[in-house]
Amino acid sequence: MTAALAARTSGAERTQGGGAHRWLQRKCACGGSAGLGGHCSECERKKALGLQTKLAVGAAHDPLEEEADRVAEQVTRPQLASSPRVQRASAPAASAQPSGAAPDSVDQVLASSGHALDAPLRQDFEQRFGHDFSRVRIHADEAAARSAQALGANAWTVGEHIAFAPGRFAPGSRGGRQLLAHELTHVVQQSATTPLVQCDLAIEPQVAAPTERPMSERDIEDAIRFNQRQFGDPYSLAVIRDVIGVSRFPAVSDRDLALGVARWQASHGVAQDGRLGAVTVTFVVEELQAEGNPGDAALVIADFPDRALLDITTAFCSCIPRLQSEIADANFFVGEYTACGADPANTTGAQVEACIEARAAAAGSTLVTAGTTDSSGTVRVAPVAGPCGPLEERLTLAHEQIHSVHTRELQQRHGRGTRAFRTAFNEAGDWVADEINSRRTDIAVANWMIDVLSRACP
Repeated sequence: MTAALAARTSGAERTQGGGAHRWLQRKCACGGSAGLGGHCSECERKKALGLQTKLAVGAAHDPLEEEADRVAEQVTRPQLASSPRVQRASAPAASAQPSGAAPDSVDQVLASSGHALDAPLRQDFEQRFGHDFSRVRIHADEAAARSAQALGANAWTVGEHIAFAPGRFAPGSRGGRQLLAHELTHVVQQSATTPLVQCDLAIEPQVAAPTERPMSERDIEDAIRFNQRQFGDPYSLAVIRDVIGVSRFPAVSDRDLALGVARWQASHGVAQDGRLGAVTVTFVVEELQAEGNPGDAALVIADFPDRALLDITTAFCSCIPRLQSEIADANFFVGEYTACGADPANTTGAQVEACIEARAAAAGSTLVTAGTTDSSGTVRVAPVAGPCGPLEERLTLAHEQIHSVHTRELQQRHGRGTRAFRTAFNEAGDWVADEINSRRTDIAVANWMIDVLSRACP
């Protein structure tokens, strides 16, 4: 145990915080003004067709089209010798099926059998996508040509049917292969089947039996808005969704992403708020790098608004002993908070903290405040000098986020700033439980950091 213990406390401040109220103005993905449905009138009309087309002229600004372009570019690159990255979670429910608004030529194509992908080609794309394409039907005949012409498209996809304009089904050429990959991305988007391979994480979480915190509707809505502000690039969102175990598509910040992030946070022993904050994104980045995807990791880092996002590199190899010391400190505090909480004389958080200080002094240690969380849930982390400072600051942030999430829970339960809230905030039993939870987070995150460094350091 170190002589100076980091006292990460939620009781150091009692100021009420607050943020500016902001209006949300909806915009369609194409840039136009959106209605309540989130799309402009023209995009709503295209959506009603139930078709996703690769336009012959001009660029499609639909996020799904942009995502399909990015995925097509990625999967048609030459593969490395290492295992390809595969999708880990079920694809989303099927999109709306074509209605009567679609040209008759589309219905004619869908009524025909088409043909399957050649086995070598299908197996190659299945390996790259991690998806079963055995049911995909290719249409490249005259009927398909007429339908593509009617839509003004090089190709279109409905469910597992892909139709091509004349000469556009050319998987032997780079352009033809990329167009096919684009349309296969739409197959995945519209599919409800399970991927071929279910993957384990490269860096296993440190919590053997995580306890998931129920997310309130307000929590979920707040997380969706927060994540929308954090990431705007659909490709980054698709990568993150894949890593945490939800479907890549739609590549947006939605309810599925918020709940998936919360489950991911639970498995890693950190605060469960469904938000893609610095601690959670650090886990995602390191997982991508461990899986052999440094390019995707770099893109996520570049898209993250905090350019100081921690990347745990070999520069921190000398910090493993410091992290081990953090674990020892956390275990010490778990025991001390348990003892102080069991003393009936301690009925408030302030009395518990006084007990902790007295016991630390008796053990020959001093307490150093590394971070605070006030009664509004606002977190402050003190800067730490030295080569291991960034790791310690991130550890403190993870610790304080436990307090912040719990504070918001109390606010929702009792009302912000009310007497009932202040009483609950300072009640000894609740205080002790929250502190012990935060120390367990210290242990989980420090062990995870040690695992990352043990893999990277000589």
